[in-house]
Amino acid sequence: MTGSADDRVLERFLEKRKKNREHGAQYRSYLRWSGKALEAPVSVVVGLLLGRFVDGRLPELAPLGTFAGLLFGVAAAVRALYRIVKAYQREDEAGP
Repeated sequence: MTGSADDRVLERFLEKRKKNREHGAQYRSYLRWSGKALEAPVSVVVGLLLGRFVDGRLPELAPLGTFAGLLFGVAAAVRALYRIVKAYQREDEAGP
């Protein structure tokens, strides 16, 4: 009698553990993709801020630092978006 009760407890524990692992994998996927999605806008902002910093340090180049920083930020954002698309394609080809 006690063996069957123990078996049921063990089965419930294993089912719950399996469900938690599935949810954990899903949450890790969400976090990974949200981090990748934030990379593009952050790179533009960082490039712009670095350009403004250069303009502050070298006033004779006033608008060029901002434009250069913005250009590098946009280039980094395009690169990040390209990497996101490639990662999505690899994940899509691999399947579930």
